[in-house]
Amino acid sequence: MGDWDEDREHFGTVGDQGESRSFALLQGEDAEVWMEEVAEEKEAEGYADLNEDELYELVIQYSYEEDQLEEALERRHAVEDLMNECLG
Repeated sequence: MGDWDEDREHFGTVGDQGESRSFALLQGEDAEVWMEEVAEEKEAEGYADLNEDELYELVIQYSYEEDQLEEALERRHAVEDLMNECLG
């Protein structure tokens, strides 16, 4: 049996918390072809591409002391995970 590359797909309606699912491709399988197939499937379900020029940018900043670098990095990852889950 071949080696697998695993990744996650996140999808949903803008403004709602999305869904995620795992998928795996055999090494050497063309991920771009797979992504095209997923995009066509989603378009058939009524989803549409977004014009990235019309999207808003969200910047989250907070201060921390130099001796809090490790805690700040952990917080950054937690916030990033939450934003990815909620916003896609």
